[in-house]
Amino acid sequence: MAALTSDIDPDGGGDYTSINAFDNGAGQDLTDAGGDTMTATCTSSSGTADTTAAILDNWTTGAATYLEIIAASGDRTSASGWDASKYRLSVTDNNVLDIREDYVRIRGLQIEFIYSSVIDRKTIFCGVNLSVGNYLIIDSCYIRKGSAGGSSHDGIYPNQDNIIIDVFNCIIADFTRNGIGVVNQTTQIFNNTIYGCNTGIWDFLDVGETLTIKNNAVFKNVDDFNVDQSGDGTVVVDYNASDDNDGTNNVAESGGGVEWPDDFVDAANGDFTLKSGSGLVGNGTDDPGSGLYSDDINGDIRTSTWDVGADEFISAAGTTISVVASDGIVLDESAGRVATYRVSASDGLALNDSDSGLASLLASASDSITVDDNVSALLSLLAAATDSITLDDTSTRTITYQVASVDGITLGDTSTVTFKLLVTAADGIVLDDAASVTITLAASALDSIVVNDTATSLLSLLASALDGITLQDISTASLPSDITGKLSITFSTKKSTITFTIKKPSVAFTEKKPSITFTGV
Repeated sequence: MAALTSDIDPDGGGDYTSINAFDNGAGQDLTDAGGDTMTATCTSSSGTADTTAAILDNWTTGAATYLEIIAASGDRTSASGWDASKYRLSVTDNNVLDIREDYVRIRGLQIEFIYSSVIDRKTIFCGVNLSVGNYLIIDSCYIRKGSAGGSSHDGIYPNQDNIIIDVFNCIIADFTRNGIGVVNQTTQIFNNTIYGCNTGIWDFLDVGETLTIKNNAVFKNVDDFNVDQSGDGTVVVDYNASDDNDGTNNVAESGGGVEWPDDFVDAANGDFTLKSGSGLVGNGTDDPGSGLYSDDINGDIRTSTWDVGADEFISAAGTTISVVASDGIVLDESAGRVATYRVSASDGLALNDSDSGLASLLASASDSITVDDNVSALLSLLAAATDSITLDDTSTRTITYQVASVDGITLGDTSTVTFKLLVTAADGIVLDDAASVTITLAASALDSIVVNDTATSLLSLLASALDGITLQDISTASLPSDITGKLSITFSTKKSTITFTIKKPSVAFTEKKPSITFTGV
């Protein structure tokens, strides 16, 4: 058995430019010579639509030798809406896709009927030439009526005795008759979203035929379910969400209005992505198809308990990020996170977290780092040339900085902070703190240091060559006795209290024991 393939691209990049041309050109007996399967992959390399009505009737197929038409990975449908840049089969005033072969699978396609003047047309039609033995799958398709007006237009309409068809993970919207119309066949309809039609799901069954409807979101239709019309078949409506609350185990939507805005991102504009907190999340039934499928319209794996509708809500997950030159990273998280960043030249990092966070930052040349956190955090920063670091924190933190030439550091904190600063040539350091600060400064040539603190400061200064030092403190400061340079100082020693007042050319001072000698004044 061979797995045959073909490519369809309306822009000319494949083997055929339309599904209909593919059927006419590649159609064959797949059951002969040991049997084959055929998979045709649809893409739109430049965004052109496939506008030719497609009829599939040039094949011989079997249960294991089926015909499959799928979207390329980049052209697959999404719950977030119709996408005109992807492959789409868009046909005016005709049946769009007419399936006349027994074993066919349609997956991930955008399929659209456009009304101009012709009524009574189907977007996917199955009703001609099918054998008693058959099996059709419509999976993860976005099927819509793309224009207003007209009447008697259907989304999916299988209309022949003994058809067996499964429809799941599809979005079906805006048809003037039925979203899905079922006539005389055995049908399973699971995890679809059906919106804005005259009737969401309609059926007319013969004796012995069954219709099973589970996990569907069916809303803003004139009638969500109009089933069991003949009274001859067996109909199961279970674990669905609808305006009409039909069936058993009805799932209560969050609602919020006719468009169910508390459940979907923007149903009115075709975005049927589930929202966090929707009543449809986690309230369906697991695996209604008994292994038929395990993902959603986006290809996301469904997890217990399954959601209702075509989309499975996926919650945000933790993130590990490795970034390089000029990456901009912003974190806004409502819960704790452990983040490790390795950043380089000119990366901009902003952290805004309402809970405690542990951040390890390895930064280099010209990185700008801002931390805004309303709880305690432990930060270890290894910074290099011209790094600018600003801290604004309402709680206690311990910070160790190893900084180099011309780093600019500004600290603004309303609580006690212990800082260890190792600085070199021409660093500018400003401290503004409402509580006690212990500072160790190893400074050199021409460093400018300003300390403005409303509490006691213990300063140990190793100064040299024309360093300019200004102290503004409302309490007592203790300084070494071997200070040289140009100073304005008030201090106490164990044996005396000394006041230096330096005015332009003259110096006046008092002391208890005038035998003390001062030099360099």
